[in-house]
Amino acid sequence: MLSQNNHIRSDEGNIYRVTIKGIVDREMKEWFDGMNVRHIDDKTILEGRMIDQSELQGLLRKIHDLHLTLVSVETIT
Repeated sequence: MLSQNNHIRSDEGNIYRVTIKGIVDREMKEWFDGMNVRHIDDKTILEGRMIDQSELQGLLRKIHDLHLTLVSVETIT
């Protein structure tokens, strides 16, 4: 998954959309570094590229650790 210069290529992995119930505050946004964070109604939408399933599991673990309510997880690519 690493290119010749040891950087992850932007075309690898999948883009995921993760929906969380409620609005994530500024301090919690730091937990989701690298993710696009936006709000729709009373939900927070996280979108970003995950290289593999372990990275996705790490994001889901963060959501659990923050006691947030997971609404959905979608693969969008």
